[in-house]
Amino acid sequence: MALLITPFTTFAQEHTQKGFLRLNLDADSAYAVINNDFFDIRKVSGQELIKLPEGQNLINLSVPFAPKFETRLLIVPSDTTVLSHEFRNNQINVNNYDGNVAAFNAFNANIMIYTDDNSEIYLGDEYLGKGFATLKSSKRNEEITIKNSHYGKEEFSLKVKEKRVNVYKMVKRPLESNAKFFSLLPGVAQFYKRQRLRSLAFAGASFILITSTVNKFNQYKSAYDIFKSYKSKYEIASTESLAKKWGDLADSQQAKVRKLDNQRRFFLISSIFVYAYNIYDGMKREPDGGYQKDNKPFRFYIEAYKIGSGHLPQATLIYRF
Repeated sequence: MALLITPFTTFAQEHTQKGFLRLNLDADSAYAVINNDFFDIRKVSGQELIKLPEGQNLINLSVPFAPKFETRLLIVPSDTTVLSHEFRNNQINVNNYDGNVAAFNAFNANIMIYTDDNSEIYLGDEYLGKGFATLKSSKRNEEITIKNSHYGKEEFSLKVKEKRVNVYKMVKRPLESNAKFFSLLPGVAQFYKRQRLRSLAFAGASFILITSTVNKFNQYKSAYDIFKSYKSKYEIASTESLAKKWGDLADSQQAKVRKLDNQRRFFLISSIFVYAYNIYDGMKREPDGGYQKDNKPFRFYIEAYKIGSGHLPQATLIYRF
């Protein structure tokens, strides 16, 4: 029996292979997953010819330092479909790195945990690192603990998918851009930044002042309408006694109108002041522990992190005088 070596990669049984896919990638090689079959992961060259079943096929391609690429292609029997793609290494981030098969093989790790730079990461009692950690697990779930001096301790049960990277972003620090947006609503920015007492104070004061302002405006309008009624009756009074009666009532009502006018102005100005100070406080006052500081790109961690050590690489400089 002769063994025939074919120049293409096979992803299906012979009786279902009816079309071809020609890769045209800017990378020398990539990892390919067809139709979400992660039990049949293949490393293919950038110009590989792949044999696939006819019909719609889901193609997943990945390299270690770029977002994974996924697309659906229609494979036509006895024909070759060309798939061209450029992996953009400079666009890698936490969100689009999840599920990367090539990274799993490059780093021998299927869990990457990304959190605040002052948060400590533990697997049970084992310290994994601060801010970023990786590990390889054969379990379906891993119990992870995140400890932070400002936000306390939280425990997570992570679902693990084998043979690909599972990225878990567990950042607790708020975003400054969100805080500025939420500052438009009294107390919301403070609540977002976990400043509970300040949030309650701003929300409560704003509610009381705005409600009082509306009430005083309504009372002023009602009192002013009564004043106008008394004044009109005074102007058309037919006798001196009626004129005195309506005149005294108009004077008394006018005093009430002035008092209510001063009160509504006070509550209106106070509402504006509290609202303006709420915006200033929401934008300028930083939360405990500060805002998220993503000064280093995600690629820095996955390239520089020493797999399994729980620490970034360190160097020692010795200078002899």
